[in-house]
Amino acid sequence: MILTIIGFILADSVFGIPIGVVAIIGGILAIVLTQSDEHRLLRELNWDTLLFFAGLFILVGTLEATGILDDIAHSLTAISGGDIIIAGD
Repeated sequence: MILTIIGFILADSVFGIPIGVVAIIGGILAIVLTQSDEHRLLRELNWDTLLFFAGLFILVGTLEATGILDDIAHSLTAISGGDIIIAGD
């Protein structure tokens, strides 16, 4: 777990790899080092939650890549007049 957290911190700046790769490597290491039964893990995995978050990350990544999130941020800044208190309400 500590190696995975350190990997998250150093992933982009030192290693130049995406954080998702570090998460996958950390998960694989956890399964291997604990000698878990991978077939049982796959059966008991909450697939609904996993697919929900996968879809959410894909959606947010797409919105970011197309610049829509920047447009929303600029619109909210304009509506609030740059006042962080109003924007937070």
